Amino acid sequence: MPRLTGLLVWLVWGWMPLALSQESQETVSLQLKWHHQFQFAGYYAALEQGYYQTAGLAVRLLEGSPTRDAVAIVVAGQADFGISNSELLLHRYRGAPVVALAAVIQHSPLSLLVRRDSEIRNVRDLAGRRLMMGPDAAELLAYFKQAGLTADHFEKWPQSQNALDLLKDQQIDGVTAYITNQAFLMHKAGIATFELRAIQGGIDFYGDTLFTTETQIRQHPERVAAFRAASLKGWDYALNHIDDLVELIQSRYAPHKTREQLLWEAEGYRQLVVPDIVELGHMSPNRWRHIADTYAELDMLPPGYDFSGLLYNPSAFDLSALHPWLGGGLLIILMLSIFSLHILFRRRTLQRAYAQQEKMAANLPGAIYQYHLRTRGGGGFPYVSQGIRELAGISPEALHDNDTPLWAQLHPGDLARIIDSRAASARHLTTWSFEGRVHHPQRGEIWWAGKGTPERLPNGDTLWYGFLTDITDFKHNEEALAHAKEVAETANQAKSTFLSSMSHEVRTPLNAILGFAQLLEMQGSAPLTEGHREAIRHILSSGQHLLHIINEVLDLSRIEAGRLDLTIKPVPVDAVIQSAADLVASLAQKRGITLHLPQSTPWIVQADEGRLRQVLSNFLSNAVKYNRVGGSVTLSCQPDKEGLRMSVTDTGAGIPEARFNELFQPFHRLGAEQTAVEGSGIGLVICQRLIETMGGCIGFESRVGTGSTFWVELPLASQRVEPASPLVKTTAPESTRITGRVLYVEDNRVNRLMMSHVFRRLPKVELQLAESAEEGLAMIGQSLPDLVLMDINLPGISGIEALKILKADDRTTRIPVIAVSAAAMEREIAEGLQAGFHGYLSKPINIPQLLEQLHAILG
Repeated sequence: MPRLTGLLVWLVWGWMPLALSQESQETVSLQLKWHHQFQFAGYYAALEQGYYQTAGLAVRLLEGSPTRDAVAIVVAGQADFGISNSELLLHRYRGAPVVALAAVIQHSPLSLLVRRDSEIRNVRDLAGRRLMMGPDAAELLAYFKQAGLTADHFEKWPQSQNALDLLKDQQIDGVTAYITNQAFLMHKAGIATFELRAIQGGIDFYGDTLFTTETQIRQHPERVAAFRAASLKGWDYALNHIDDLVELIQSRYAPHKTREQLLWEAEGYRQLVVPDIVELGHMSPNRWRHIADTYAELDMLPPGYDFSGLLYNPSAFDLSALHPWLGGGLLIILMLSIFSLHILFRRRTLQRAYAQQEKMAANLPGAIYQYHLRTRGGGGFPYVSQGIRELAGISPEALHDNDTPLWAQLHPGDLARIIDSRAASARHLTTWSFEGRVHHPQRGEIWWAGKGTPERLPNGDTLWYGFLTDITDFKHNEEALAHAKEVAETANQAKSTFLSSMSHEVRTPLNAILGFAQLLEMQGSAPLTEGHREAIRHILSSGQHLLHIINEVLDLSRIEAGRLDLTIKPVPVDAVIQSAADLVASLAQKRGITLHLPQSTPWIVQADEGRLRQVLSNFLSNAVKYNRVGGSVTLSCQPDKEGLRMSVTDTGAGIPEARFNELFQPFHRLGAEQTAVEGSGIGLVICQRLIETMGGCIGFESRVGTGSTFWVELPLASQRVEPASPLVKTTAPESTRITGRVLYVEDNRVNRLMMSHVFRRLPKVELQLAESAEEGLAMIGQSLPDLVLMDINLPGISGIEALKILKADDRTTRIPVIAVSAAAMEREIAEGLQAGFHGYLSKPINIPQLLEQLHAILG
């Protein structure tokens, strides 16, 4: 179908200009490549907009095919012009009298595509692979050779011109393709790819290049110039009217391509043409020299091959036609020479000043410059120091009136950003700052940073004074730091995942241990003896201590990861002190420790209320645990201009000064680990991080034999808060008032057994048990219970997914569902409540708290 379409295009559009041509028009033909796509948009535009006709030309566009070589056709006289690439050098060497007229595509779109899910990430990874490569892959072969990979290191398969072979044939590891169109096919097929391009190794070939023959230039110089100018004018129109060209190509030249694909190609070609930086059609002799040397390295050209005559030079002419004018010209030259002698002395003075300036500039890193941007387009460097040679491999003289060689070396991915910053600087006369990747002829890809101060000239042009510097080492260090940060974040994420998993796995057996112990403790005196009850108290105490350690480790992990959420607001100190003291009152009573608290305090601080209570509870708990039997603990408050200091003083043994530096260090207990006093060694660390996060400070004083004082300071709040009503302790709800049907979904057998024992205390409640969410959903649909207790981590459907199903059903949407889970991190609890759970009970379950929930719903 594409070939039939091309034939119709040739018949209709190829011969139509002949019917419309005037007597002054000359008929010429352009041999295209074998794929109609956006790479010919400029020639389509020149034809459609009448640029060729205005130039006196009737142009036929001849579609190519895989078997029709454009160079052979043009050399044979079957077409006047053609489109090829940097391989024009090879054809010239073989004797074809071809002349390159304009390099439209500044950077070759050829790449080697490999699947991203393969292990190929660089050229060296291609060793031993099967690669599907076309005959025009010389630049890639040079790139491979530069990395030490020759054709003997991989297996070359014939090119099928279809990048999707990378998907169809799993034996293929890589395929040469144009990134402008074939990468789109991979994208649409859902294949993530990785590109290997020669430019990554500093090998930068031209892409599509317009060419003709020496015969055409010799016999029809005006026609060649007119055709070249009209074609480039068409390209300028195409790049500035992409939507129009996409519609034209889709309707007349390539109806099989979608608009999405053509827009993809258009964007790709715009990045390769780089019209905002490089003049359309520009060709650099230095660049062609680089390409010829690359071919020579592959033994495809002799070293130092002289390609003179390959590049189109419209200014070349025959001096014999000017012989009659030489006499007058010599007279004019003589007069100019006399005038030059008149200013020679002043010029030498300026040269000496310039030389001194160059010596100063040579001692500076990078290059200093003056950059002139003309309002009519184009620019140059009236002055640039010799440092540009090291930065870009270009002489200052080559840039005086032409900035193209320098901008052509910029990485296509950075061009738009640098152009935008230049335009903004010129528009607002603000500093022009930029950085980007640059292709250096010898060093490959390097990084530049630049800065310049603009000045508006009387004619509207802009002149910058600035400098360029090499920041390659800085960028490499930056990349290394970014990689190190990524590694650290990955390790931190792994640690968090481990801690979360560890917490879940420990809480599950603790749920049974503490649950059954609570049930035994809640029974009457018979049939347990006092010795049994003492054993139960030890089980509860040890289990709670283990749970406390788990919570502290998770707290420390959240703080270190920066994921601790605090709610800073005015907090009345009096209520926090009282609630913290209540938490340690029973422990103090057992050890005969007297607590001295302030009678009442009006102070209000800026803090997170729960976390401040945690800090004061930790201070009071330590003061009781590490005190002498019968000692005392005093909590006092002292306001000052900066805030409020809250101090906890004990009458314990004190801390030796030699061990002061071990405080606030994780898992350091200062020898207490050798005593019977329980602890984890991270409580003070957590307190320090919490207080500092809340904007306060923490410290201590201690003397051996006297005791210790630990204190925190927090900023005072400017506003007053009404004191909260005193907490009233409630007794456990009466079991006879709780009635209804409850379904408990839990996959752990021991936890189901423990819950059965709890509900034996509720004679008017029917308890149903399910081992999975699927079984629970079926039972809910049949019996419609009054309450559902749902584990979250279940085999098959999770508890959250089961909740969504219940909420989506009109019959069950109003049934309250309480989460009962070992997922006890704050983030997990918040996610559960946000999902729609009526409540959230963390394992190990606090049975009085569970009974209160049951009473609130079923009482």
